[in-house]
Amino acid sequence: MELKWLLFCILMAMDGLVMVAAVTKYIEVKRASLWAGVPGKITSSRSEARTIRSTSGTGRDRTEDTEIRNFATVGYEFHADGKKQTGNRISIAHDVGNYQVAEKLAKYPVGAKVTVFYDRNRPADNVLEREMSMRGFEITFLIGALVAAVAVLAMLLTENVGAIVAQYVPQNGRTSGGIFVAVMASLMVLFANAIYRRGQATFTWPKVEGVVATSQVDAVRSHYMRGNGFIYYYHLFRSRTVYDYGVNGVEYKSDRASYGAQTYASFTVLAQREADRYVAGDSVEVYYDPKSPENAVLVRGAPGQWLVWVVAVALFALAARLIGLI
Repeated sequence: MELKWLLFCILMAMDGLVMVAAVTKYIEVKRASLWAGVPGKITSSRSEARTIRSTSGTGRDRTEDTEIRNFATVGYEFHADGKKQTGNRISIAHDVGNYQVAEKLAKYPVGAKVTVFYDRNRPADNVLEREMSMRGFEITFLIGALVAAVAVLAMLLTENVGAIVAQYVPQNGRTSGGIFVAVMASLMVLFANAIYRRGQATFTWPKVEGVVATSQVDAVRSHYMRGNGFIYYYHLFRSRTVYDYGVNGVEYKSDRASYGAQTYASFTVLAQREADRYVAGDSVEVYYDPKSPENAVLVRGAPGQWLVWVVAVALFALAARLIGLI
């Protein structure tokens, strides 16, 4: 299969998955609009830290890791079908964590009277908020349609674009590969700029005293898929410092040291050196986002971001080499 067709299939598959997820959630929201509403009462309301799986890397090389996120955990009770039912789901929207924790806890304090919406056929399916903005679905569908249209248009114009580029670069049979690498380099620049901007924002964040819960070296699993489809698994090591802090009476937990790129080491000694900077029980200065206190760091800025810029420059150099400009 030609490279352009492979990229086209990958892009359309990813776009299709996003569209299917959006349609599935849209159907769920529509069904929830028919749920019955009954009086209920809040029985518990607190912040909760959960360990969430995350994946980094692209293409054949991926690393499976975890991160700590904060959630508003609200419990409530109500009566349906002559029985007392319980629930803990606030909204029909999916909660990814680290979003409006304090606002949700303030909205649903213990003892508050609420309206609970539940499925008559399955009372275990219940929420406090069944409405969800249709604007998000509209934007998702629009972006999905635009991505598909651009992908199709790119395929139709590939030959013409290649002919135009061929007028200005040497013909060495590697031009298409060079263009692909140049696109990847451009995406890397956008990623590096995002890291830089986020890191710079932390210099304006207020600080609060926190306490180190643990500081250790964690092993994470990484895998690489070979050309023959065989997946090679191996382990990498990273330092992980978990700390607790409070803002306006709400307790939070985080394991984000900074907004710099997460680094992994092949040997524990390298990761241990970073972990040894903090000791469990020590007080630390925590810098938090005033608009979203769930997001915090121990180190301002984005240490190590220069590595991303170096990769971007290297990719541009490789693209120029493949095209024949250097």
